[in-house]
Amino acid sequence: MCTVNFIPDLEDFPSSTLRFDDLRRPPAAEYRDFRRKFTERQENFYRNLLAMYRAIDSKRIPVYFTTATGAAMRMDRGCVGMAVNDGFLLDLANELDGTLRYVRLGW
Repeated sequence: MCTVNFIPDLEDFPSSTLRFDDLRRPPAAEYRDFRRKFTERQENFYRNLLAMYRAIDSKRIPVYFTTATGAAMRMDRGCVGMAVNDGFLLDLANELDGTLRYVRLGW
């Protein structure tokens, strides 16, 4: 798991856009946008993506990572799917092992 030297902004929503639970690694097809409208939750996800981009100075950002505090986390699948549909992230691609390990910023 990659270490990203940043402290995420963990919002006070029922389900966080960055998660500590369920660290299994599914294929890209499981990262779906459920046709939600743009929300504060998605805005928080974008802020965290930008913070990660600044921390690692790369548009290739790990989906599963350890934060500066040592917490193992992953990106929320629905937020990733919505970011792809919005053009914020490029289309998702599995690694050779059939799992999504990285996303790429679309700008």
